Amino acid sequence: MSLSDHVCEINNQTGEVSFDNKVIVLRPKTFELLYLLASNPDAIHSKSEILASVWQGTVVEDQVVFQSINEIRKVMEVSEVIKTYPRRGYKWETSVSIVDKNSSQLTSQKELKTQNRSKSIYISLFALLAFVVLFTTYLFVVKDNNFSTQKSSLPVTEKERPSHKGILVLPFNVTTLNESQQWLRYGAMEGLIKRVSPNKNITVFHLEDVIEILNRIPIGERDDINKIFAKSGATYILETSLSGQPGELNIVHNIYSRTSRVTKTIQATNLEHALSSLVSLFEQTIGENLAFDVEDSDQQLQSDLIAKAMQFLEVDDLVSALSFVESAVVNEPDNIIASYLLVKINLELGEINEARVAVNKALAINKTKSLGQYEHRLLFFKGNILAASGEIVNAQKTLLNAEKLAKENKDWLYYAYNQTMLAKIKVAQRKYDDAYQLLHSALEYQELLNCPMGIAQGHLDFADFYLQKGDTPSAQRSFKEAQTLVRKRNLKQVFDLLTEMEQRLAKASSM
Repeated sequence: MSLSDHVCEINNQTGEVSFDNKVIVLRPKTFELLYLLASNPDAIHSKSEILASVWQGTVVEDQVVFQSINEIRKVMEVSEVIKTYPRRGYKWETSVSIVDKNSSQLTSQKELKTQNRSKSIYISLFALLAFVVLFTTYLFVVKDNNFSTQKSSLPVTEKERPSHKGILVLPFNVTTLNESQQWLRYGAMEGLIKRVSPNKNITVFHLEDVIEILNRIPIGERDDINKIFAKSGATYILETSLSGQPGELNIVHNIYSRTSRVTKTIQATNLEHALSSLVSLFEQTIGENLAFDVEDSDQQLQSDLIAKAMQFLEVDDLVSALSFVESAVVNEPDNIIASYLLVKINLELGEINEARVAVNKALAINKTKSLGQYEHRLLFFKGNILAASGEIVNAQKTLLNAEKLAKENKDWLYYAYNQTMLAKIKVAQRKYDDAYQLLHSALEYQELLNCPMGIAQGHLDFADFYLQKGDTPSAQRSFKEAQTLVRKRNLKQVFDLLTEMEQRLAKASSM
């Protein structure tokens, strides 16, 4: 098959790409790069032009262009579709049809035959795991360790809710520090997070959860504390700036609530002293005694490889982040944070086989050192991989174990994730009463924190549940709850799920 015989169709309205009548999945930035090249196939696009267009307003390294080009070549399985001109740039080389975002007209170099597209096994698995990506931006909390999941005729929003505090630590501002100290942006952030102990009344966002929340906010608006409150549902946000030099650190610490800000300035001789002082300040401000463990002061994130990976995660460049995480794992095989990130990023990229290998290796670390707070998260990932592979019995056992450990670690985020996934398994087993209890509990957690996206997803999960039962009227009601909230809060991340559910409901109603 010659290069001219290949055909590519790009829908810039939906982000869908078809190559030789096969649907392919690309990350948003990679899609933008593909669209840039294909929309002007006669031009040679330089690396600087691509960076300025696709990664405008972000700080990334030149290699992200090369990695995205390779990603396109890999999924299309024809490397010649993009030609490299050394020291000049890249050029699109085959036929392409484009539905432009500003036009409903199809402009084409070559007429494409219309046919039904069958989804591959890879896409099916990726779709099954897609809820993990969406769900990882939500925070769940439970009332207490004896939380009741009994049915109620009252909507969750009408119930009395106990007070619960969510604490979000932002990456440290280290712009005035020299290059050798830039790792403190995430290293010091992680150190502070580790010193604030969660309990049944307090949830502390993990570092990776904070990064995902920030990724939901446009880059130019991430300094807006109100937007961070709105996206996270946090009660307190901690913002810290570091300046000075080793032996004489100057620290400006802002503690935000939804109605006030407290600013403190302190001096410290070293990072350990600084973090201990910050925790003390925070305890005084909110009137809580927060136990913290100083034994783990040597944080794994205090390495250049992990810090660099986190920088790419912050701009949602998973491919670049993955390369640094893989290097970190090779450099330090028992680094649990690097191993955890390796599993998580592979899952988000839809690389199921790689994720399976990585999660088994990560869990094996437990034989030589404690996994601590990451064991239940890794087990949750493994449970999802097993479920996607059709190993339902093993998936259920793994998720139940993960749920138990999450509760022991007071990680309510992943405790709720497990409930949702277990509910999906119960639905597949037609154990609807058990599934209802789990879904109802998960929705209550979201209501406790009043997280709009979490609540909308919870109602959509119920709509899916009722459709599986054959109860279309109840599914319609749950869908309306989600639709109202999505429109009211303009939750763009849920639009596609909402449209998909609407289509399913229309089909069910017509039968």
